[in-house]
Amino acid sequence: MKRGVEAQILVVVIMVLMLLSIIVIGIVAVVTRDVEQSVSSREYEASYNKSEEKINGILDKYADVSVDLNEIVNDSNLNCTGASELGFQCDFIDGNLVTKVTIDDTNVVESFDLGKDETFKVILNETYRDDITFSWTGQVALEFTLEFQRGDEYAAYKDVYDKEGIFTSSGTSPSHHIFEFVVNDPNRNEVMLNIGNALEFTDKPLFLKVKPLMKDGILTQLSVRGENSSFPDQIREVEGISYYQDNTAPSSAPVLVTQIPLAGFEPEILNYVLRTETKISK
Repeated sequence: MKRGVEAQILVVVIMVLMLLSIIVIGIVAVVTRDVEQSVSSREYEASYNKSEEKINGILDKYADVSVDLNEIVNDSNLNCTGASELGFQCDFIDGNLVTKVTIDDTNVVESFDLGKDETFKVILNETYRDDITFSWTGQVALEFTLEFQRGDEYAAYKDVYDKEGIFTSSGTSPSHHIFEFVVNDPNRNEVMLNIGNALEFTDKPLFLKVKPLMKDGILTQLSVRGENSSFPDQIREVEGISYYQDNTAPSSAPVLVTQIPLAGFEPEILNYVLRTETKISK
């Protein structure tokens, strides 16, 4: 009987030790995970701040789109290589932290943040007369203004694409379109128009202004692409990524992107025209 009691006690002790071992292992795992998350969070923040710092350093000069990007390879404050056709890459090393910043003028606009009633100016350079495809996010109608030169005069055509009838119940206003809007997939927020179809042969296209009209929301992400390589550059894009040299998965590092329209910005008052039959006095 005594041996049976001792055996039961031994079993209980073993079970208690096993339970304590499981608890200890669980606590160690939680503490280790928290430490790793804390370190990862600090590294992520440091990487983000370093990317932002280096991008801002480059933008101090090259946010001015009139500055030729080819100058960047001769900038003594930067370590940049590349060519204007392929873009430039600037490399920075700060201790164990590596930062790579790429900068390029490109004719592909991807997810450009555009606020309500703000305008994005598409450069046409007097020569581009082919298709342009626009896509966007949210419930948005797009107002297009095509500026062009006809002889010695400057003129503009205005049209609206209202896919979902945001401003009209039928979604077909105006009844007569200047542009021949082409919709390849009705389930997507995407429309294509042809510049040449709206102009006479001798007209010189200058800019196509795009303004999002929204009932709700504060911005949309606009993407623009031309039909061929003759489509002029539209955006100066700067992208920065920072990561530690011992990081085996730099893809998890924060990536910062800045987009600067090459056509610049203009006050919204310039997007409106006042027509009157009488003189206006100040």
